Amino acid sequence: MPNNYEGNPMGNHIGAIVLLLVLALSGYGVSQLFERYEENSDIGWDRSALRNPYLAAEQFLEHIGVDSQSSNSLDRLDELPLEATLFISNASQVLTEKRVDYLLDWIEQGGHLIVAAQHLHDDQSDPLLQRFEVEKYKTDCACPAEKSDAERSKAENSNDEKNDDGKSNVEKKETEKEAEAFAEELQDKKLSDILREENEKIRQRSEQERTQTERGEKSEDEVDPDVPPEQLTHLSLNGVKHPLTIHFPITAGLNHPYFYHDSEGVDGDGDGDGDGDGDGGEGKEYEGYTPLYWGGNESDVQFIQFEVGGGLLTVLASESIWRSEHIQHFDHAFLLWVLFNRADKGIILYGSQMPGLWTLLWRYAPELMISCALCLLAWLVYRGRRFAPVREKNHLQRRSIAEHIFASAEFQWRQGLAGELLAPLREEITRYARAHYPNYAGLSDQGRHKLIAEHTGVPVTQVERAFCQLTPADEQQFHRLVTLLQTIRKQL
Repeated sequence: MPNNYEGNPMGNHIGAIVLLLVLALSGYGVSQLFERYEENSDIGWDRSALRNPYLAAEQFLEHIGVDSQSSNSLDRLDELPLEATLFISNASQVLTEKRVDYLLDWIEQGGHLIVAAQHLHDDQSDPLLQRFEVEKYKTDCACPAEKSDAERSKAENSNDEKNDDGKSNVEKKETEKEAEAFAEELQDKKLSDILREENEKIRQRSEQERTQTERGEKSEDEVDPDVPPEQLTHLSLNGVKHPLTIHFPITAGLNHPYFYHDSEGVDGDGDGDGDGDGDGGEGKEYEGYTPLYWGGNESDVQFIQFEVGGGLLTVLASESIWRSEHIQHFDHAFLLWVLFNRADKGIILYGSQMPGLWTLLWRYAPELMISCALCLLAWLVYRGRRFAPVREKNHLQRRSIAEHIFASAEFQWRQGLAGELLAPLREEITRYARAHYPNYAGLSDQGRHKLIAEHTGVPVTQVERAFCQLTPADEQQFHRLVTLLQTIRKQL
């Protein structure tokens, strides 16, 4: 009888149930050990922010209700709307007098132009700021202010108390206490509880950062960098209750002849802040554009305004205050709002100073540049061995007699012995003439030359040159002499 085997259905079901229980318990254990949370990481600026350094300023103007746009093309200067505010990050980019006249006409009709002065080299010019006699100069204050004696003494004492590892004794003791407390905490709590608490702290910290980002809040250190008070510029503008605090770079300042015209007619306090009333005081009235307002830090002027017709010209010592990385500092954004809030349209022109192709290749593909340079060097070394086809040498083949004669003649020619090369041919003609003309031996040299000329038909002058010229001047003359002697020998 055949042995038929039938499986147990109940056993298969039990195995499946056990497998599902094991998987469920494993999933529950993993869920208890690991907790899911979200974390925001800063991946840097996108391409639009890298390409436009004033993208944050443009978005801020849009947020306050000003129709704004930015561009890197100065061609936008030819289509400026009236009652608009224009910011040019580099005044030296306005190169032509025609464009300067156009901008001045636009300002007189109610436009507001804001420009940032730039340091000029000897071969550069700035027609716009030269028209207003504004000059940007480098200051001597290029380093942070020196510390006071008390701060210096405190820093020296702090350095004396530090150990070899760079930490002070107090910091080291606090670190040891924290380590001991953390070790005791590890002994009293389970690992899962400690991990859960750490995850909760991370979640709270991420939530706090997200809330600050949504509200536009920044930390105090990020908004107000650690800058000495004497390096800050305070501007008192119309319509603003409190002075605005601006941080311009301390390496540059602005200058205008009106500051030195008549100091009695200028309301200045000696710290870089002041107002010009435009009448030059009781002295001679100033000729030219008179500053309406200027301000700066304790040493230099960094903000000047001119009233031009129905419009306004504002000159800044630096364009960096409104860049995306600095606009959140101090009152930089507030100053942008004050200068742009009354405009129907805001335009930001930052120009485009594109680096060269080789600069971009070296910046983004240095390995490729080095590889190409090495390949070019190897090719030059390989091709530098010869610049003509290789001439194979056959050592088994012997030279012919003609090659020996040619080599010997070439040697004598280089040694200046051309007369010896012509001597055998002349002697052969002389022997033939003596054998066939009996009176040839008794004739003089002129008679011999005349006799040869009569029998050969060659002119006497040429016969004399063929026999009398000792050393030819060049190879062509040598060739003509050889040809003439051969002709005489053939005719005889």
